[in-house]
Amino acid sequence: PGDITKAQVEFDLYRSSNPTTTPDLVVPATVDGSGLATGSVPSLGLDNWTVVMTTSDTDFFAGGPSDPAVVTVYQPSAGAYVTGGGWVHDPSYLDRPVAVSEDHDHGSFGFSVKPRKDGSPSGQSVYTFRGADGYVYQVKSNSWQSGGLAISGRSAVFSGRATVTVVDPVTGTVVSSSGGYTIRVDVYDGSPIDTYAISVYTSNGVLFHRSGTPAVPLALGGGNVLVHP
Repeated sequence: PGDITKAQVEFDLYRSSNPTTTPDLVVPATVDGSGLATGSVPSLGLDNWTVVMTTSDTDFFAGGPSDPAVVTVYQPSAGAYVTGGGWVHDPSYLDRPVAVSEDHDHGSFGFSVKPRKDGSPSGQSVYTFRGADGYVYQVKSNSWQSGGLAISGRSAVFSGRATVTVVDPVTGTVVSSSGGYTIRVDVYDGSPIDTYAISVYTSNGVLFHRSGTPAVPLALGGGNVLVHP
């Protein structure tokens, strides 16, 4: 009971290159009578932004931080590129590295990748999911060395190196963070169904996490994939 419009809400935004729990941008939000929180950003740089909604305990409206969502800001350009953002139902394949939370099984993603003149990829890729242990797992690309990008019609696949960061969303502390992982992402710009799949491997080539496969990608639960050949 109470006036929910008095809830104190903000959106914390993190760049894809930010490995910390300190946001690059904090956007205050207003809440209407239905509980819809809205914030405004005058301008936002090109990137795959991770967004977390938080509340304070002012006027007794409080709750833990939301699961992270990824928002992709990109600039259409001539030539080939692939971009997208949204979420899939993470199947918790073999519970690696932990089981995915049954109450929060959304795997959120964002990516914007294009080829350089020498054919190697450039850009960013982010994937996040919440484990049954309560921690948030963030997989962020950190290098395209030895990676690649291939676009064929409406399909695209790219690979590179990544950092995996584990965050305790309750305390906001980083539990662990390590680079040296590799990722492979397969996407399809369908009509009307887009698909997404990601495989994450340790530096020893051991499967760390998988959401969909190249042969059986996942239909998006929300969002969009755009492949521009």
